[in-house]
Amino acid sequence: MESSNRKTKVTLDTGCVNTKPDIHLDQIFDLHEKGKIELYVPDGVLKDILNKKFNLSNIDSLPNNPSGIKVKQRLRKIEKCYAIRGSLICGDDVYGRVGGTSGGKNVEAYEEKIKKIINSNYDYEDIRILMLHLSAQNDLFITKNTRHFVLNGKREAFLKELIVVIKTPDEFISYFEKSS
Repeated sequence: MESSNRKTKVTLDTGCVNTKPDIHLDQIFDLHEKGKIELYVPDGVLKDILNKKFNLSNIDSLPNNPSGIKVKQRLRKIEKCYAIRGSLICGDDVYGRVGGTSGGKNVEAYEEKIKKIINSNYDYEDIRILMLHLSAQNDLFITKNTRHFVLNGKREAFLKELIVVIKTPDEFISYFEKSS
């Protein structure tokens, strides 16, 4: 997965971050902590999790019971990930990388392609996270949202139309182990 000294850059879909812990996600966080991959999460995810799920402003406010300790450990791992700034979508940075005014396809064209592939009942957050992934030029997109990103040929369409490689957490771990 790594070519020379370059680490694989992985974007975690929001649903992977604000879900119950599982062994594959823990392995992915461990790969990041060991410096084997670069793990990226959408900006504001940690704050959203604290605000929406716990109505708190910081991790230390969580209770020190067994459940609270597990959640704190997970959120501390998220804290160590790289954040993909939302400003990449509408700032000059994305136009230089994804297209826009620099002569390539514009951001709106990518947004329309994503909407078309997801087809119906999409959440704007799905579009936003994939736009962030594209703007960061990361290598792999990891999601648990198979309905919007994997099933019914969507994984293949994202690869063909946008050159986005999509894996579920367990697929990524298997893929990483085989290619290391």
